[in-house]
Formats: sequence, structure tokens, C-alpha cells
Amino acid sequence: MNLTQHIPCRTSKGERIVTNEVGWLTTWERIYRQVFILSNGYRSVERIALLLKRPAELIAKICRELTVNGYISLQIEKRILVMDAQLLKASFEEIPDRTQFARRFYEILFDTFPDSHALFARTNWNRQYSSLMATLASVVSGVERGENVVPSLHKLGERHARYGAQPDHYPIVGASLIATFKQILGPAFTQEMQDAWTSAFEVISTEMIQGAIETGTL
Repeated sequence: MNLTQHIPCRTSKGERIVTNEVGWLTTWERIYRQVFILSNGYRSVERIALLLKRPAELIAKICRELTVNGYISLQIEKRILVMDAQLLKASFEEIPDRTQFARRFYEILFDTFPDSHALFARTNWNRQYSSLMATLASVVSGVERGENVVPSLHKLGERHARYGAQPDHYPIVGASLIATFKQILGPAFTQEMQDAWTSAFEVISTEMIQGAIETGTL
């Protein structure tokens, strides 16, 4: 069976790993870890293969194995990508301490994907925490006001590419962001909010990558 057009999506069992046991992912073989994180219900097997620069047949095989183990499911219909300003704002305003949120985000990112630590070798962390939260706040407020946030996302993508960010890094960041929301907000972070941020980050990362490509930095 050709699975290249199927959309892998993490099951509730898989989501529990993302939320509560992210450190356990470090015991998985790298390619399995990457495919699992990329399986958010928005990308096809073919798209994941493209992001990872691996054969689609290999990604399909891994998806089958993760499906058998109950970590992901495979579906045909792709979800609609949309920037839901109301849900993005509601969840962002629920964050009790933005510095704590940013710190936890990077802890999850580095625990799950230690290789990403190299991109932040000379980082001023107080500045980095502020920058992360300011970027999220800017996108949320821009979408709420109906502004065209594409130019700023293109510039952001160009800047990140100069730091060494690659297309396959973005899904890792997105998954870490969702896990952070889940851990910090707990039950207040509803499934609707998770879907909104997952969809929004797919749009954001696509535009950031496009910006890096257009300026020749990627």
C-alpha cells in the first residue's frame, strides 16, 4: 500500500510522550524521533520525507512501525491550516510567567533534541527568553489586528537561517512549543488551543523558510 499521501498524526499515547516523557525520546533512533515529532496531522509522509531529505519509502516504513506501536495514526484528509487569532490570544494570555515559559521551552527543546544546543552556543539567555516571547506576542497581536505578518516572518526566517537553522529544525521547535504550553497551562490548554497553535506554527514556519529561500540564506 502506498502511504506517501497519508497524514501521520500522534495518538493520545504519543501525545502523552510529548507532554510528560519527552526525555524518553532521546532513547529512540534519531530518524524515528524526527518522524514522530513531525507527525502532527498536517504533513503527509511525502512532506516529512522532503523535510528530512530521506526516501519516502523509508519514512512510510517508520510510520507503519509507529502506527503498529500505537504512537501515531495514519489518515487521508489533511486538516485546514488557519491562524485562529482568538484561540492564539486566549492561550498566550494564559501564560502566568513568560520568562518561565521561555526557559521551559528551551529545556524541552534541548532535552528532546540535544543537537539543537549547538545553535545557541553564544546565547545571552535573558535576551533570548525575551526575544522568544516578544516574537510570539508580535505574531499573536499582528494576526488579531489583521495585519500582514508575512514580511516580518520572512525577515525572521532569514535571520534564523544565518544562525544555522534548517527546515527540519522548525517542526522540532513547533513540537517543543506545544509541549511547553501543555506543561505550563495544564488542562487550561485545550485541544482547540493545541490545534490552533499547531496550525499557526505550520503557517509561520512555512513563511520563515520561504523568507530564507528568497534571500538566498538557505
